[in-house]
Amino acid sequence: MSPFLESVQQALAELSPDPHAPLLAHLDVFRARAAITNTSDPNLMLERHMGSLLTIAGERTLFLPIFNYDYPRTRVYDVANAPSQVGVLTEHARQHMPG
Repeated sequence: MSPFLESVQQALAELSPDPHAPLLAHLDVFRARAAITNTSDPNLMLERHMGSLLTIAGERTLFLPIFNYDYPRTRVYDVANAPSQVGVLTEHARQHMPG
């Protein structure tokens, strides 16, 4: 594990010592990119970010905010088909991670 991920895990353990407490992650993957991956391949970058988040979460349940800005207007949200509009990582997770 990289020193960056170790420092994030340590900070998380200090903030919330319960290793089973849920974790809500909301982040800017482009600002964190240099700390996690050095690839210019967007799909590989997203895979590595998800892997890093899952590593950091450990035993915790990981929650990512997924929101579609059309919802307030339409009042319809289809979890399986409505894209996340709050970031590329949340959309990647919605498409590729088990729910």
